[in-house]
Amino acid sequence: LIRGMGEIANEIEAGASTGLGVDYAVGPVAVKYVYHRAAFTQQANAGIQDEHYVGVSFDAKVVKLMGSVQTVDQGGRALAAGRAAEGTAYQFGAIVPVGKGNIHASYAYADRNGGTNNPGAIGNAFRGDISSVNVAYTHGLSKRTTLYTGLRYTDTATTNGGNVVTAFGAGVNHAF
Repeated sequence: LIRGMGEIANEIEAGASTGLGVDYAVGPVAVKYVYHRAAFTQQANAGIQDEHYVGVSFDAKVVKLMGSVQTVDQGGRALAAGRAAEGTAYQFGAIVPVGKGNIHASYAYADRNGGTNNPGAIGNAFRGDISSVNVAYTHGLSKRTTLYTGLRYTDTATTNGGNVVTAFGAGVNHAF
C-alpha cells in the first residue's frame, strides 16, 4: 500500500495518489494485481485516473509463460501530451531456458482511446492501436554478469499517421 499526499498547501486530497499491490505465488504459478488512483489538480485536466494491472505467470521449467492486462481510465478526459482518456494494454510472453542462456519472446498490444473522435483535440493526437513483437537472448557469464541482445518491432496505427520502428540492442549487465 502506498499513499501520496496532495500537492496543494492545506489540501491533502488535491493531487493525492493511492496504490495497492498484491502478489500471490504457489509453486510454478504467480499472480500479481496492482491498483493505482491519482487525482489531478491542473485546471484543464482536473479529475481522477484509475489504473488496474493483472499479471500471471506459469513456470513449467522448460518454458515460463507470462501474460498481463492493464487498463487506464482517466474519467473521459483527454489529457495533453498525447495521453488518451482510456486504454487497455495486453502482453503475452515466454522465456525458454537454453543452456546458460534464455530466449525471451513477447507480443504486446495497446488500444488507446481519447475523449473525442477529433484528432486535433488535446490528447487525441495518439489515439489508436500499438503492437510490438520482441525477441531477445540473455546469456549468463557468471552469477553477476549477463550478456543480452534483443530486437523489437513496433507498429503504431494512430490518428497522427502512425509509425513503424525496429530497434536492436545489446549489452552487458553486471550486478555489483
